[in-house]
Amino acid sequence: MIITNIADFLSYADSVRGRTRRVVQTIPPDQIEWTHREGAFTLGGLVRHIAVEGERRSIRANIVAPGLMDTALGRMASQGRPGRARTPVPLGRQGTGWETAYAVLFLLSDESAYVTGQTLVVDGGLSALR
Repeated sequence: MIITNIADFLSYADSVRGRTRRVVQTIPPDQIEWTHREGAFTLGGLVRHIAVEGERRSIRANIVAPGLMDTALGRMASQGRPGRARTPVPLGRQGTGWETAYAVLFLLSDESAYVTGQTLVVDGGLSALR
């Protein structure tokens, strides 16, 4: 589910009362940084707002921000920017789509019942270098 404004989200939340709801949005980490630098309303801000407002309705909201991924889309991006494939990732390789999916699965599971309003960066340590 992609949320674009808080009114749509709260309307959705009211329609599924009685169940624990989880909202997970995936976006590239560089998009988060860009929007913060520009001072614009960010997806991160929206998710934190949903996390606070959704608490009363047992709603948790988080972001998964994948780094360089060895997927069809990632390989296509590398064709346009050959240096992308040579980016030094601390774990020594690009991630897989499955690794991102497992992060999302964790956030959707009851194992993350106490996690909300967070950004889970799945980038093999690349963001730690910046």
